Amino acid sequence: MEQFEGAISFRPAWDLDPRTVPVPVNQILLRVGLPIANGSPSGETYVTFGHLTAPAVLTDPVSQGVEVLGTVDKNRVPVTVVGHFAFTRERLAEFRDLLSAWLDSNPQIEATAQ
Repeated sequence: MEQFEGAISFRPAWDLDPRTVPVPVNQILLRVGLPIANGSPSGETYVTFGHLTAPAVLTDPVSQGVEVLGTVDKNRVPVTVVGHFAFTRERLAEFRDLLSAWLDSNPQIEATAQ
């Protein structure tokens, strides 16, 4: 429950649709917001969530050639942006604390990558 001095108390109600499909995320990009007109920092951090799908690599046994599908060029694989958010420092700290508390209270969530 959120309470502010001299304000009305309220309880947020999440309208979660159980039919929605979670979007996989395996890439995270953090950027500092642009300065405002007077040159001061904006105080925002941009958080972009993305998904990188491994490219398909086809080999031709006759010519010994390799073809890479799904790349911008042979060295760059595109990341599909699935969410883009702007956080104040305070909300970003709140998000960090929420994630830390979640991980600490759910030991059954195992790390899958080393």
